Amino acid sequence: MVEYRASNPDMQDSIVAFKSHVATIATEYFNSADVTEAAASLAELGTPLYTHYAVKKMITMAMDRKTRECEMAARLLSGTFSTQRSPHPERRGRESERQGRRHEQPHAMLGSAGY
Repeated sequence: MVEYRASNPDMQDSIVAFKSHVATIATEYFNSADVTEAAASLAELGTPLYTHYAVKKMITMAMDRKTRECEMAARLLSGTFSTQRSPHPERRGRESERQGRRHEQPHAMLGSAGY
């Protein structure tokens, strides 16, 4: 697995913090199923350059859970990031996820959402 690191330590710290915030948002979303709140929380992070990290984190966390959470993640991601101007964050996140899980069997969870 290839792992990319930011050349600037401060940037690396901000990426780690961003991922932590996304994990918290995802956990709350999976527990509450409140799409509006989760989308607003993701938007409040205000870091469009890191959007693909949010996609990857959400998908990874969903895949570690059940089909319900996978479908929830697909619904949230398609509704939240489809309107952003960042170039294809879902694709970048999914590609990054595939690289990270290449050794594992594919999970059939996101099939119903077109992933």
